[in-house]
Amino acid sequence: ESGGGGQINGTYDVMGVGCNLKSDDIDEDSFLSVDAASPFTLNDYFVGDGQDLQSIVTSILKLLGAAIVMKRDETTGRSKITLVAVGAERSANTAATIEAGDWLVDPAPHWDNYEDIVTQIKYMYDFDASEEKFLSETLFNNQEAINRYGGERTQIAIELPGVSSSQFGRGAGDVFQEFLPTSQRLFNLLSNPLRVWRGAIGTGPSAFLDVGSYVKVSSPHLRGYGDTYGVTNGVGMIRTIHQELMGEGCEVEILTTGLTPVAWNA
Repeated sequence: ESGGGGQINGTYDVMGVGCNLKSDDIDEDSFLSVDAASPFTLNDYFVGDGQDLQSIVTSILKLLGAAIVMKRDETTGRSKITLVAVGAERSANTAATIEAGDWLVDPAPHWDNYEDIVTQIKYMYDFDASEEKFLSETLFNNQEAINRYGGERTQIAIELPGVSSSQFGRGAGDVFQEFLPTSQRLFNLLSNPLRVWRGAIGTGPSAFLDVGSYVKVSSPHLRGYGDTYGVTNGVGMIRTIHQELMGEGCEVEILTTGLTPVAWNA
């Protein structure tokens, strides 16, 4: 929201430089609800003259296990910038319900595996703004997943320019304790093949769906994480969507992690 400060665009317009977006275009609550997912506190040594801001935002999203999407308001039809947590498969947060009879015959609904398996996370911190580089890095390996799938798969790198080892210590035990909770959460989400549901639904039911929307799904042709076919009220996030503008039909790809998160109040 920042674009000069003075809270002109909203509560969070506090800095001189930013995207200069009005609060009406942002779902602020979606960002605030995921805020506690990161245990790190950022200091003032956050960015240098040549720092790539997009890479910083991307790293923060990886850290949170979330994605920034455009989400439509069903009451107004207006899209807002929204932060959506991957794997937040709560039935109460679904935007629509796709019943078994809502799937089109062609293409028929089918399931597949999404196998972009992450077995290593590299954290980069202690950013030196004058040198424009990170002075420290640490690696976390998921050895159990490496053994199960016969070797290392994908590495994700998370740049944390606002995190300094002076906050938690430079010893091996200090670093392990600081980054372990986040590593456990990300490995739990990314270190196993995920189930993908694909198919087509009618144009009408898809009118208010966007990438990042969670939907409740039922179909005898799909498969969850059990041993049998058939999904009833399974919850997944729309990964891709292709709406047909000249005819009937909307192809969707739905990613489901099989996790059942719990919502806590304050």
